[in-house]
Amino acid sequence: MNLEHGKLSELEKYLAIYKRAREFMISTGNKDQWKESYPPRVMIINDINSGIFYVLKDNEDIVAIFALIKGIDKTYINIYEGNWFNDSTYYTIHRFASSFNKKHAFHEAIKLLTKDIKHIRIDTHADNKIMQKAIINENFKYAGIIYLENGDPRMAYELVI
Repeated sequence: MNLEHGKLSELEKYLAIYKRAREFMISTGNKDQWKESYPPRVMIINDINSGIFYVLKDNEDIVAIFALIKGIDKTYINIYEGNWFNDSTYYTIHRFASSFNKKHAFHEAIKLLTKDIKHIRIDTHADNKIMQKAIINENFKYAGIIYLENGDPRMAYELVI
């Protein structure tokens, strides 16, 4: 397994993975986290062009896709009903989606990321029980509630190694 930066030439593949992820979330009781067109094409293009879009691959097969952002995430500045455990420089994982080509995609991504990164934050919707379980299985600790720019609440987690 390896991580590489996303490529505009694979954009349609990424969009198909996000579409399938949305369908899976709806089928597992999480109908409100990602609306019909989230993440929008332009967001993925911007992530790729900014160098923050990552692809987890097993040989040439895409296993998962996500954005990885270093530094302060403005939606993480304020946390409610809890607090962050560490104020050191952190990375935030956003828009994680599995291609369903291989089991334990989140585990594989975290295993590779934590070779070099020792502080990661992530959030998910209260209805996304599957992602919550994956996050906790990777030793992230629940930190509290954050609010997205549109006001939607998210459960926030932190991993400090």
